[in-house]
Amino acid sequence: MRRLALLAALGLAACSPAPTAEQARPADVAGKAWALVPAESRLSFVSVKAGEVAEVHHFHELSGNVAADGTARIEIPLDSVETGIDIRDERMRKFLFETGLFPKATVTAAIDLAAFQDLGVGDQRRLPLSGELSLHGVTAPIEAQVAVTRTAPGKVLVATVDPIVVNAATFGMEKGVAELMKLANLNIIAPDAPVTFQLTFAVES
Repeated sequence: MRRLALLAALGLAACSPAPTAEQARPADVAGKAWALVPAESRLSFVSVKAGEVAEVHHFHELSGNVAADGTARIEIPLDSVETGIDIRDERMRKFLFETGLFPKATVTAAIDLAAFQDLGVGDQRRLPLSGELSLHGVTAPIEAQVAVTRTAPGKVLVATVDPIVVNAATFGMEKGVAELMKLANLNIIAPDAPVTFQLTFAVES
């Protein structure tokens, strides 16, 4: 009886179709748009005060998409800055970002979607990214190396390989930095802020 059961199991296994190469490949996303998944995304920046104290902050609201032609746009509501200290959040909104005048920052870039079309789930590829950052009424170019990881057939994670350094003076924010120094009774706050991001995108059906 045990031999019969084993033979029957082997027969069923032989009759069951194995996954085809087509089934094992990621879903075809050519010509489709991608939407940012805010709950699975994060953009952080580091401030350095008194020459040696580094603190990590982030924005708790993000939105964005990548169009079918590879045009990417990320919007960062600056009122959503989160530093862990309420009064510092308020001061950054009022004096650094001046959110009453400049409520959001925007990142735009052109992405070659074909460059990761063939990525399998769990695979990763590094790509150069060229784009523009619009912040505080100024638009400036940015360059970065990003790692693209396919985390599911219709989902990718795009993350910075190295931080992107944003200089306050480039965006006319040096007066805001000076005001923060004065309010916090600090001799120095570094004008350069390293920025990192981990952005999850899901293909739109």
